[in-house]
Amino acid sequence: MTITLEDPQKEIRILSTKRAQGTPSYFGSFELSEESDGLLLINELDVEDYLTRVVPSEMPSNYELEALKAQAVCARTYAYRQIKANAYSRYGAHVDDSTNYQVYNNTESSERTNLAVKETDGKIVYYNDTPAETYYFSTSCGYSTDGTIWGASKDEVPYLKGIGLTEKKKIPDLTDNDTFLKFIQGQGEQNYDSSFPMYRWKTTITNKKLQQKVDTIGEIQGIFVTSRGKGGIAQTVQIVGSEGTKTLKGQSQIRSVLGSESLVYKKNDGTELTGWSTLPSAFFSVDETARDEEKDIRTFTIWGGGYGHGVGMSQNGASEYARRGWDYKRILLHYYNNPGISLVRDSDLPSKVTYNGKSYSLAEYLGKTAYAEVGPSAPLESIKSQMVAIYTYAKRQNFKLTSANHAFRESYAGTSASIETAIKQTLGDCLEFNGKPALTPYFSTAAGKTTSSINVWGGSQSTYPYLAGGRT
Repeated sequence: MTITLEDPQKEIRILSTKRAQGTPSYFGSFELSEESDGLLLINELDVEDYLTRVVPSEMPSNYELEALKAQAVCARTYAYRQIKANAYSRYGAHVDDSTNYQVYNNTESSERTNLAVKETDGKIVYYNDTPAETYYFSTSCGYSTDGTIWGASKDEVPYLKGIGLTEKKKIPDLTDNDTFLKFIQGQGEQNYDSSFPMYRWKTTITNKKLQQKVDTIGEIQGIFVTSRGKGGIAQTVQIVGSEGTKTLKGQSQIRSVLGSESLVYKKNDGTELTGWSTLPSAFFSVDETARDEEKDIRTFTIWGGGYGHGVGMSQNGASEYARRGWDYKRILLHYYNNPGISLVRDSDLPSKVTYNGKSYSLAEYLGKTAYAEVGPSAPLESIKSQMVAIYTYAKRQNFKLTSANHAFRESYAGTSASIETAIKQTLGDCLEFNGKPALTPYFSTAAGKTTSSINVWGGSQSTYPYLAGGRT
């Protein structure tokens, strides 16, 4: 059965559903079906409407607007990756509404979160021609880790490097247990996450409590971090018992096994929290700090830092960067960083472009320029590449150009199907380097290889490292 409202601006309320906000309401339509373990509800809606309920559920709406915009771009990129992955195809869905994917409709939307979605409409972080893995988490311990914690190779996700939450981004070697213990028991270098309560936390767990989960190795005698990754994250943990050992691998298993809802965490601001089923993060050290021989109780203290998996963007860090004047593009490039260029789609397109003092619509300008520069008979992908280069170049010139900039066919009137298709499919696509429009010069034919920008215009190659020449 499908439920669809006549007025698409109205919302559907499921009275039996309870979330943090109370009883949520939903845009779009609902498909209902009876399954063996209950009623299956699938909410079908536009991605942008979906994001208006994800952003406030994943980041507090009172955070800085540029941080909320960065969150919106991350959430949109993540959503498009999940649409492509289609993991819930057996249900006719793409994601669920939990932390397994992105939390959806747990918190009411607000003007600020809606504005963040609107002002980043359509913008996605790309790596090459594929939406990037834009992971995010709440708070770092001062450092993030790289994308290998889930089994990916560094070559697959080179933009998930693991960084320091400072402008320099330097990260020391924290893979040694003694070095990491000293770091996590202190406050470390001042950084953009260090003012938040979950920057540091401490808790204790007894062997008796842990044996409720690990009951196959006898009396638990020790817990040891046996390997660490970038930023000091625990990769493997060995639990030693009187009758054997158990090895935990990966941050998810480690946090789950060592965590318990009964643990009490003392946060960096001195307050306490409890009720979490997993450890806040896998950035921790552990040691036995007390023993009752009579009752055979060993107490282990866990000193930890941060909240979340620690890969990608720290949400609290992003808000701090925004508070200090960074825009969302700079924030994203800080966290998802790799030498080169990211392709983004501009939603705030210019209403007009001037060429030799005369005004044209953006589509008219692109068509007349592409017709003159590449022509209608070129392959479609070639025209699309040219279109992106034209748009990016025009943006660098603030959309005010003359015949000194490039050729222009005034007589072209939208008659080429390939040029018009290229405009529609790339409108707003822009090549950026470090958050600004890249320099995108182009020419007709190469004599085997291109040359570098310094050979033509002089200056430093570091200004335009992507124009190094040598391309065939």
